[in-house]
Amino acid sequence: MGTYYVREVRNTRELFLAGGKWVSKNVSLVPPPGPMYPWWDEAPTKDTWRHSWPSKWAEWENWLKESNRTTDWWVAWWGMTFITHGNWQWSFERPEWRKRWHDGYRQQWRTVLPYVEKSGKVWNRTVHSFRIPSMVEVDGVLIAFADARYRTSIDYHVTDTVAKYSADGGKTWKTEVVFRNPQVHPVYSRVVDPTVVVKGDKVFVLVGKFHYARGYWTWHKNSTDIDVILYVGTVKKRVEGGVPTATITWKEMQSFKEEYMKIRSYYEQTGYKQFSKTPWLPTHFLGAVGNGIVLNDDLYKVTESNGRGEKVAGKGAIIFPIQIKQGVTSIAGTMLYSKDDGKTWKFGEGRTPVGCSESSVVEWQGKLLLMSRADGGFRKVYVSDDMGRSWEEFRKLSRVWGNSPTRDAPGSSSSTIKLSIEGREVILLTQPRNTVGRYSRDRLQLWMTDGDRVFWVGQISNGGENSPYAFLMHTKNTVTREDVLHCLHEQNFDEVYSIFNVKLDAHMGRVKSVVRTWNEQDRLLADECKPAFLMSPDDRREATAKKCKGIPTLGLIGMLASGHASVFSNVSQWKDAFGCVDAYIVGGSIASDSGGVHFEGGRGHGVFWPVEDQGQDHRYEAVNAEHTIVATALLRDKPAGDAVVMAERMRLTSGGASHDLALQVLYDTDGKFRLQCVVAGTESQSMVQCDPKAIGTPRTLEPLDYPYERRARDKTPVRMSALYKSIVGAGDRGNRYRDANTVHGYQVGLVMRGMRQTNGTLPWVELYINGEKVSVLERSNDNTSHSPNIQHFYMGGGGVTITSALLYNRELEEVEMGQLFGSANNIMLSKRVATSIASQKFSPLNITYVDG
Repeated sequence: MGTYYVREVRNTRELFLAGGKWVSKNVSLVPPPGPMYPWWDEAPTKDTWRHSWPSKWAEWENWLKESNRTTDWWVAWWGMTFITHGNWQWSFERPEWRKRWHDGYRQQWRTVLPYVEKSGKVWNRTVHSFRIPSMVEVDGVLIAFADARYRTSIDYHVTDTVAKYSADGGKTWKTEVVFRNPQVHPVYSRVVDPTVVVKGDKVFVLVGKFHYARGYWTWHKNSTDIDVILYVGTVKKRVEGGVPTATITWKEMQSFKEEYMKIRSYYEQTGYKQFSKTPWLPTHFLGAVGNGIVLNDDLYKVTESNGRGEKVAGKGAIIFPIQIKQGVTSIAGTMLYSKDDGKTWKFGEGRTPVGCSESSVVEWQGKLLLMSRADGGFRKVYVSDDMGRSWEEFRKLSRVWGNSPTRDAPGSSSSTIKLSIEGREVILLTQPRNTVGRYSRDRLQLWMTDGDRVFWVGQISNGGENSPYAFLMHTKNTVTREDVLHCLHEQNFDEVYSIFNVKLDAHMGRVKSVVRTWNEQDRLLADECKPAFLMSPDDRREATAKKCKGIPTLGLIGMLASGHASVFSNVSQWKDAFGCVDAYIVGGSIASDSGGVHFEGGRGHGVFWPVEDQGQDHRYEAVNAEHTIVATALLRDKPAGDAVVMAERMRLTSGGASHDLALQVLYDTDGKFRLQCVVAGTESQSMVQCDPKAIGTPRTLEPLDYPYERRARDKTPVRMSALYKSIVGAGDRGNRYRDANTVHGYQVGLVMRGMRQTNGTLPWVELYINGEKVSVLERSNDNTSHSPNIQHFYMGGGGVTITSALLYNRELEEVEMGQLFGSANNIMLSKRVATSIASQKFSPLNITYVDG
């Protein structure tokens, strides 16, 4: 048991399902209670041993003579017959095991399970590893599931499904083997990957069953040895002598193999909002081992006009995430669902692109999200509004979480759940950092998102331990009704796995604190408008057409606000008001009253707000699909030369070609603003314009009120001029500018439109000054879709003062840009945000446990 305190809140961690343990060969070992399953009798004989390894056979014979077989596992020899097909008995070796053996270690058993043969004979069998955890609650009964892997931790060695459950809130537990392998083969028979959903008093569990096939399921070329079985358990809770107890009665309901093998096509996205049937030659499918759901509300398809269409599913539908395969290694994600309490089941008609596998499904704002593992470097997220007939990449969250610091390693299973906290729905998910690379999957983290903002809560696992697969479960304390967040996660020591149960009280406290802070800040910004977190899906669809007094909060993912010293506690950083992504300050001086940052010098001085430059996790990844960025800037009148006051640096893919470029907002010698696109990295004296055929053509519009005379309600420029003097001093004249005493305040905004089909009628990028459109970047002549990968946003330049910035993951409409300017003075920090930043309540938790 381990404990970690954050003030009065604590996390507790317990060893929940204990696999083997590495101990010194000199330690006296205690044999397990008999009768012990004689696994050593299944070892290969000398005539089947690979003769090229006589020394290994001698080592094995020596072990047989000197060891107590009931207590001592020597796993290093198990892979010696790997190559020849006839020598099937032992088919895998891990280099970690051999190294451990030669370093003077052996494995000690820690868990024994009853192993029942087909004849009815019962043995005690030690468990090498427990893997693939999941956890649910039924009427106050906590139920956990996992793979019990007897011989090795290898996916395709003999495995049963174990359940561990508690009727008294986790004080006492009972462990049972609930689904047994078919026992056709002593090494390869297995039931694996339990995927679980709960409805009422029923637990629905999907497992894969293999009889004799060697190798990972992704290697299998055909479906001869795969079946997927649905089991349903009925949970009954009762109290005996004042003590709560529970029983679970299991029934094998059906096999899905025959139905799955009839599928010949799936709908797949083939263009923008276009989905077509593509051929599919099925071989296998398995549960996706993540979280399944029961729908809380009816689901309706969204119409072309963004309204509510036909009903596609009713409240109470049961949904499993699954992974499907054709041929060898062509794996995609979809779902399996029932609309009649499990009496009948249907496969989703659509699928994700190949490359997605283990996943969780979430009901989100009237749609379904499939949060999927992808081995291409980062997690993928897909959305469906038609019960899985079409899956479209959900760019607000997809590609955010990197699989490793370099975003090029294989992925891992993740657990994803939805909670409602003080009116705001949030998603919690797990993801390892994987700092070592490949399949190490160390440092398991907890993340939170409200579908727009992405917040890093902190680390779950202990130190640098490998902790690959995890499962989240939220419940309520039966006495206090307080929120309780459980996380079951694996611990991997040299490919020997155990499972820990962590009560994430400190993490839950941090999540609640951040949500309250976001809510207070959004209410302050929204003023008379409805804050986005209180909007229904229908409200969200109509929000952009309703003008009101206040700052739009729908899609607002970042805010740099001034006026409080806490946001500049580090002089090289500007703290984000939502605690998500801070900006960097280069060459700036902060106002004495913390009212903004002033810059002198060239384009290298300014505020840099990272996107790709964030590193492993791109919390602003959504801006690559579409975005709006708005900054409030103070400018001395009429520079001596064109000044870049805002820019976006990116790698743009357009028409199959890639371009390194920068979108720039220029403030020219006439005091006018315009938008230009230049090849990135060129000097201002020799700007190379972007190719209009590939990128598009800038065009300047004549403003209605030049020189941008529109004013906010309280004559913002007067206040801004005073702020400027507080930063640069009243006597500053500046020899690089004419009329340098004159200071104007401007709200500079860039709107980048998404990949929607426009027939060339809508520009790609629009520039707004004080709520008025003044310049656009038209799309290329052939209206080619643009796919940017933005490195960072820039605001600043010589003689420029930045007082605030807002970042949205959507394109604001023209009426909203006007509303934003009219409500500019609402851009301020709430007291709770200032306190949270000052007390580091936005910093990720870093947990260290001391295990007993």
